[in-house]
Amino acid sequence: VGDTPNSVVVSPDGARVYITNNASNDVSVIDTATASVTATIPVGTFPDGLAISPDGNRVYVANAESDSISVIDAAALQTVGEPIPVGDTPYGLAINPAGTRLYVPEFGSGACSIIDITTDPPTVVATVQVGDKPLGAAFSPSGERLYVTNQGAGSVVVIDTTTLMPVGEPVSVGTSPSGIAVTPDGARVLVTIRDDDTLLVLDADGNRVGSPMPVGDAPVAVAVSRDGQRVYVVSERSNDLTVLAPAGR
Repeated sequence: VGDTPNSVVVSPDGARVYITNNASNDVSVIDTATASVTATIPVGTFPDGLAISPDGNRVYVANAESDSISVIDAAALQTVGEPIPVGDTPYGLAINPAGTRLYVPEFGSGACSIIDITTDPPTVVATVQVGDKPLGAAFSPSGERLYVTNQGAGSVVVIDTTTLMPVGEPVSVGTSPSGIAVTPDGARVLVTIRDDDTLLVLDADGNRVGSPMPVGDAPVAVAVSRDGQRVYVVSERSNDLTVLAPAGR
């Protein structure tokens, strides 16, 4: 793919994989049937986070050093419109399950911009303060809650997406929380703790469940299979992937 690949998303039908390339400032598109790159799409500076609409028609790219979001038309395999300006250093992205809003944690500003992606062009409709160096974001299946890791504060904040207010106090989780994912049933929130080399499990209200699980060295990303049967953790310094099965499975 390109230079310094970082984030990955898969289209809803599984036919394509999109990868941001930090150093070459583009997105690689892979056809999963042939395992080959079919397009390379220029975007902004230091593209990092990715999100894809539930219908697969649009791919959103966080340009961390351009402070903007690029929008890719998945049919044309090219960007559409002008990049959407947001706050300082956007990294992670999350789209609500309804496919109407894109949430953009901004590492530099401590805020989360909320973009209405049903309008043309998409429009920033709100900005919510979430903490110190927000990085990862994930929705509950219902879309009623957004979970955000605050790497600088060592916490996870839970946002009510109706009121755009925090639910309770930020949850202290450890040093440098990074990646975050929610299980398909919405019962568990999984958080990689980069400097502790662990995966932490929270319940839907943010309470800890069990003991932190050791994974690789500097875990930075976590994903859950669609059936909830497997959890995957990528660790940066040990260059490995840990595969976990939920208890009892």
